[in-house]
Amino acid sequence: MPRASHQQTIYRQWLILRKLTTRRPGITAREMRDHLETEDVSVTKRTVERDLNELSRIFPLETSIGSPPIGWRWREGAVQELPGLELVDALSLSLVGDLLNQTLPSSLHPSISARVTEARRKLDALPNHSASNWSQLVRYIPPGQPLLKPRVDPEILHTIEEGLVGQKQIAVSYQSPTSTAPWNTHMHPIALLSHGSTPYLLACLGEHSKIWQYPLHRFHSVELTDIPSWRPPDFDLDDYLAKGEANFGNKKTIRLEAQVEEDLANILRETPLSEDQTIRQKGEHLHLKATVKDSWQLTFYLLSQGHRITVLKPKSLRNEIISSLQSALNNYQQS
Repeated sequence: MPRASHQQTIYRQWLILRKLTTRRPGITAREMRDHLETEDVSVTKRTVERDLNELSRIFPLETSIGSPPIGWRWREGAVQELPGLELVDALSLSLVGDLLNQTLPSSLHPSISARVTEARRKLDALPNHSASNWSQLVRYIPPGQPLLKPRVDPEILHTIEEGLVGQKQIAVSYQSPTSTAPWNTHMHPIALLSHGSTPYLLACLGEHSKIWQYPLHRFHSVELTDIPSWRPPDFDLDDYLAKGEANFGNKKTIRLEAQVEEDLANILRETPLSEDQTIRQKGEHLHLKATVKDSWQLTFYLLSQGHRITVLKPKSLRNEIISSLQSALNNYQQS
């Protein structure tokens, strides 16, 4: 038998064993064939029946008793755990592996890396499979200018995660960008966030105090304590994000009004700034209105659009944009 054909048979029979359970009345050959189709393995019902009969000579399989169709299952008490990943799992892991390492606790990274490696090896072993090259056809591109990740000490990250999971205070040495030396304090860890390539710790400096965001690369040292940490009783991370609390700035809701060029208007019609956004013709100009959070991200976005958008209201935001543009122009004129 050619090597490729032999590998396909092994792969097909492995999928069959993975699908079987101990539940009665079992799975029929027709149902198993349909399952294999979802894994892009096309065979006849007769081939599946032959596979099941061959496998039953090696593995503790049994069939249902009664009238056809016959159901196949693992014998009760048999060990069913088979190592490896199904195709859909392998494909998913190969695509999101890097993202998982950014969001999951560092203690899980070795396990995740091993699974991602196994997933990519599985896809490499099936070069003729219609989905095997999917990971070469899909990419995630973060918005904005990509920046290199700041270096975060793995031990510091691990200790912070221990404090989060164990609900313990952490003793830290932290240095802000405006200070000349680190300062020491105790923090109550609340959650971890990632702003683009930069991970942050949400933490309080005392009970009932404000939640602040601390970039992890600014921690000089972190020690886990035995002191229970405090967490706002009504804190919900999704609610926190929905309110714009993770955005830098005053986070107040404002009613943005601006003139926009046609090309930007077309983009904003497809990807609006808010649910209530409107863009209407007003005289010679397109007039935009949207309810948004007043944040650094909003200011950066407006500045990045240059001549394509002119802020009209609120006046405070308009003046801030004008001041920033004038300062930029002065810098260019003086350089």
